[in-house]
Amino acid sequence: MTNAKSVKSLKNVANVANVLNTESVKSMANVTNVKSVKSVNSAANVTNVKSPKSGNVGDANLKSFGVKHQPFASSLQGAVSNPKFQRTISIILTGVISFPIAMIMTRSIVMATAISTVALVLPIEMSRLSYSKRLKLEREAWPVAIDHLISAVGSGISLNQAIYDLADRGPDILTPQFQEIKRSLQGDTPFQVALREGKRGFRTSAADQVLEVLIIARITGSSNVGNILRTLGEFLRQENAMRAEVEARHGWVRSSASLAAIAPWVLLVILSAQPTTRAAFTSVTGLYILIAGVGMTAIAYIWMNLVGRLPEVPRALY
Repeated sequence: MTNAKSVKSLKNVANVANVLNTESVKSMANVTNVKSVKSVNSAANVTNVKSPKSGNVGDANLKSFGVKHQPFASSLQGAVSNPKFQRTISIILTGVISFPIAMIMTRSIVMATAISTVALVLPIEMSRLSYSKRLKLEREAWPVAIDHLISAVGSGISLNQAIYDLADRGPDILTPQFQEIKRSLQGDTPFQVALREGKRGFRTSAADQVLEVLIIARITGSSNVGNILRTLGEFLRQENAMRAEVEARHGWVRSSASLAAIAPWVLLVILSAQPTTRAAFTSVTGLYILIAGVGMTAIAYIWMNLVGRLPEVPRALY
């Protein structure tokens, strides 16, 4: 009996050992399978991450799929629309065009070079006048925009809707930038961030003042924003009227200075039709006179711009 019991106990122990071995083997297989799946997934993820970086070959096939290379196109468009780039191109074109014309009229390389050098001032002056005109239009548009905001706040609509109305029916000079602010607000950008980023597109301090008033009104919930905007609008109208009066009084002085700087060169072009004039300015003494004339014209132009420039209100809230 003792032997039978011992045999049965040994069989039970063997069965338990077999069960434990099978379970351990299964668990090890499961762990191995899990690790292998994880390793395969990580390898796939690494491949997916690395493939866009190393997949420059796909860029060559963009045209076959009808996809444009947007970064290059956007950078090229930004460079072309840059005012500095446009001014540089206009200066180069002015020099290229003015030199042959001056060469035909004067028949002298020295005189044509001097005249074409002075002609490079024309695109710079035109760019300055265009920028001044844009600043003037923007300064005059802000009181109108403030009137729109006052009427919108008085009617009880939200500040977001007031900006949307300005983007759709505001002054033309301010509409593009308010369209950018509108798109930012519709894209779930916070009100303060959208307005402070939108200030960068404007060129006058009035934009900083108006937009900061709207930001403060949004934060504090002030009901006095209409009176503040009305006071700011009256102040801006008075400032614009005073600036227009000063520009009207000093505009003739600047025009006279510009005419005095250009007149000698116009006279030189007229006198260059005579052979004696060409012979005089092609000599060494004539060359020194032309160089001195170009230098004095440049100094007079810079001095005229410094004296005739009206100071702008600093953008302290930019």
